[in-house]
Amino acid sequence: VLTETPPGSGAFAGTLSTSTVSATGGDGLLSVAPGDSVTVTYTDVTYCGTLNVPVSRTIPVDCAQPTITNLRAENVTGSSARIKWDTNEGTNSLVTYGLVPPPTSIAGPNPALVTSHDLKVDALQECSTYVYSVTSADAANNTTTDDNGGSYRTFLTLKNTTPAYSYAGPPVPIPDNNPTGASASVSVPDVNTVVDVNVKVRLTHTFDGDITLLLIGPDATQVTLSLQHGGSGDNYTDTLFDDEAALAIASGSAPFTGSFRPDNPLTAFDGRSATGTWTFKVVDSFNTDVGNVLAFELDLSFPPQACGPSLEYASSVSNETCGTGGAGSGNGSIDPGEDVTLPVTLRNNGTSVTTGIGATLASLTPGVTVLSGSSTYPNLSAGAAAVGTTPFIVHLDPSIACGAPIDLQVTAVGNEGSWVDTFSVPTGFSATPTTGYPSSDVPKPIPDVRTPVLSSIVIADPGSVTDVNVGLSITHTATTDLDIFLIAPNGTRVELSTDNGGGGDNFTGTIFDDEAATPITSGAPPYAGSFRPEGVLATLDGIPAAGSWTLEIVDDDNIDSGTLTAWSLTIARTLPPTCTTCAAPAAPLEVPSLQWAGTPDALGWNAVAGAVSYNLYRGVGSDLPNLLDSSLDSCRRMTTASLATGPVLVEDPPADSFYWFLVRAENGGGEGPAGNGSAGARILNSAGACP
Repeated sequence: VLTETPPGSGAFAGTLSTSTVSATGGDGLLSVAPGDSVTVTYTDVTYCGTLNVPVSRTIPVDCAQPTITNLRAENVTGSSARIKWDTNEGTNSLVTYGLVPPPTSIAGPNPALVTSHDLKVDALQECSTYVYSVTSADAANNTTTDDNGGSYRTFLTLKNTTPAYSYAGPPVPIPDNNPTGASASVSVPDVNTVVDVNVKVRLTHTFDGDITLLLIGPDATQVTLSLQHGGSGDNYTDTLFDDEAALAIASGSAPFTGSFRPDNPLTAFDGRSATGTWTFKVVDSFNTDVGNVLAFELDLSFPPQACGPSLEYASSVSNETCGTGGAGSGNGSIDPGEDVTLPVTLRNNGTSVTTGIGATLASLTPGVTVLSGSSTYPNLSAGAAAVGTTPFIVHLDPSIACGAPIDLQVTAVGNEGSWVDTFSVPTGFSATPTTGYPSSDVPKPIPDVRTPVLSSIVIADPGSVTDVNVGLSITHTATTDLDIFLIAPNGTRVELSTDNGGGGDNFTGTIFDDEAATPITSGAPPYAGSFRPEGVLATLDGIPAAGSWTLEIVDDDNIDSGTLTAWSLTIARTLPPTCTTCAAPAAPLEVPSLQWAGTPDALGWNAVAGAVSYNLYRGVGSDLPNLLDSSLDSCRRMTTASLATGPVLVEDPPADSFYWFLVRAENGGGEGPAGNGSAGARILNSAGACP
């Protein structure tokens, strides 16, 4: 039976029930199987004006559940994850997730019928195990759920290293023409180092050109986000300040909705501690207009951090010596042939305390020998760092190439686990001179014909660029006509200024500098002083300094003309490293005056000139005959970087037993002699276990 639904619509609908049981006449069920087709025939009483026309429609039968495969969690962070899976036919997507089974939180459903599924779950707790299942239904509403047989699948969130902190207070009035300004603050408890900062703000003001926006860090570091931009426009509406944004705030317009580069880079906060109070400040410097700070969000990024206890290499300093003070000793650079003392700082990059810490050092670079390779550390709470109680010492073979990095591996072991990290220390001294290069390819007329004016500076000096500033002087009666670019030897173009200055005259001693406080777009002719270019000169960092550099100027409007009277480059370069190779020192002499030093397990001895460390060997009574031949006669028990001043032995001889001891001095030239009391060379075991 078909019923007109809704009445008067001309559309008729009916239902018949299907089943997969064997066909039985009169049971009211149409027996079907996947792959069948169902044909419905009915009589249309008026079919386009023709009466009583038989009409048939055929549709396929779909009663097969979709198949779910390749279910996994990807891109897991401290607050989100993406759940992905595949199906053998187009289906919708639904994820159910939570901290305990059965999960109850839902992501989706996404109604799109697709075979590759990807749903994001967010607002998750860091360092937590989540259970989840997925459900997919096809166009016929055949539904499949994968819950891993009721056990559910899991993923573990990471430590959240991109936290956001939002001001939660009431609107803050912005006082009119008052240097005190309006401030909104957030408190950051994280004991972490900042690697990136973004700031999102919302405020009302009826003349944006009156106000300056600032961010002030916990250590009073201050960054100007926006210096009186927007003219008579109103408000900042969900404005995101981000060093990586494509558009500078000086090039935007009120209400500045979207992402913008701040006037001063937020990288000023990189490497600083995040802990403490961060303040967003707005200062109105002119009369009449006022407004309110409505919202302030601080988005921080920290280094990767593990859940639970974890240790990583943090930093090291080096003190190098060449023998007993030879060439290059203590000159601040690590040279081939030298002994290098490395106090290493470890940091707990996890979320809980690590205790009972010891660390060992190994070389990953051929030709580098570890002379002193173990140290202990105090207990470290989350985020804390400390230097080892004993510095590591390595010796560089004279054959190591100057400038080659020394790759080292530190293995830290605590009561809570073990961790391995690697780090490198440079060899050689790399000078970083800063040189000025004035152009002799001046003066150059700037015709009013839209023809590029090119002037060059040829640099022959070696080294890689680390910073570039451009100075220029131009006489011109309408600076807004001028487009000015710097072209590097590799063809990279950097926009210095395009159509700035209105009808004003001249660039007089203008310096384009990425670190300048004021963008060129906020300056005024004759632009005397330093300004940030519209492009970024830092894009030239790392290229060779040598080659032909070109200044390009185009007058793109009529009437006015001028002259490029002078321009120059100031380039900081990193030169290839140089070394003062030191010859390997002579091995130290024999250790004199070995004696017990007051307690049963403390040895003392006199210092040996040139020694870097001392090796303590032990033998037993049965080894004594071996002193007369080349057989193994003792084994190394420990290495100390200084003279023993307290207990140095970790065991006492058992009752009625006999131990004997030997101390040998060592430096980059090897171990000193063991003494002349034997009939031949002593054979010492420096690697195997003692008897």
